[in-house]
Amino acid sequence: MAGTTRATSARAMLMAISSSTTKHNMIISGGENIYPAEVERVLHQHEDIAESAVIGRGDHRWAEVPVAYVVPRPGTAPEPAAIEAFCLTQLARYKVPRQFVFVDALPRNAMGKVQHFRLKELAAEGALAAALRRPSHGSPR
Repeated sequence: MAGTTRATSARAMLMAISSSTTKHNMIISGGENIYPAEVERVLHQHEDIAESAVIGRGDHRWAEVPVAYVVPRPGTAPEPAAIEAFCLTQLARYKVPRQFVFVDALPRNAMGKVQHFRLKELAAEGALAAALRRPSHGSPR
């Protein structure tokens, strides 16, 4: 009986950890929940994509929008418009990534899990670089 209780407790703990990770990565866009794993499953079905990871990027209108980091299959050159069209056949429009960033590899930890926080850092660095390249208009506020 004690073994069953221990197994049940371990299973409950694993579910709680898994659930908190899923909630932490969830994207809320215009009040709608987007689960990155759902979008990633669709992306992995595309013939030119080896692997992908989806994160939320801040957006002034929708709060967050999905962005996909994509590792192309060797010898392919996927087009963002083609990937978007493919996603639209299987996902609601608000779940389709607004941007596809092509990378050679996804950042992973020692256990092989994708480090989503590193992708968010890359996205933030890209936004900062873009802001620095923009010409300033008017006086600072």
